[in-house]
Amino acid sequence: CSVAAYCGRDCQTADWGKRGAFGGHKGLCPDYRVLGKAQMVPAEGRRLALERLLSKMRLYACPFAVHHAGVQGRGVLLLQSENTLAQLALPAPRDCFGHMVQRSVLLQYLTLTKVDEMLESSNGAFDDLTAPRAIISTVVSSHGDGEMVVLVRLRCGFVAALVTQLVPDLRICMQLATDYKGKEVLQLDLDDM
Repeated sequence: CSVAAYCGRDCQTADWGKRGAFGGHKGLCPDYRVLGKAQMVPAEGRRLALERLLSKMRLYACPFAVHHAGVQGRGVLLLQSENTLAQLALPAPRDCFGHMVQRSVLLQYLTLTKVDEMLESSNGAFDDLTAPRAIISTVVSSHGDGEMVVLVRLRCGFVAALVTQLVPDLRICMQLATDYKGKEVLQLDLDDM
């Protein structure tokens, strides 16, 4: 793939196939190739990277959001990370140079009032969102019961707002939501899931 770097031929051979850590490079190669040596997610791949990230944590994030929506009312799930989008898009917890990467996200539920307060105090962190208050208000008021609104902010400056389906469905999320009573913030270590 000409992306992964190895200290020598022996290490490269050991990491190929299913013998290597994380299932071997052979199965992960296409995902590393997309990121390239620069370890950047191309513009056309950002939505897919975000959807893959959300699919890893839906069983935790959706019930968390359902619990807080039931207690606080309509709002957004704020997903923040000290990682970049490229680090979160890695198929394994190591970059193309073999360095291990700790990947985690912090989830918090915000009502529209809290979203406004956050946008005002963000020092331009959400400037990439066109008219963020109007978009978020419209999205929050119009999404269905089987959906949640997610606002994403990552260390690299990547910012996004999207509506995604609840998985599992609302009925099951409501049963699982009791696990999040009294938890204002949820940290997920992505490689321990």
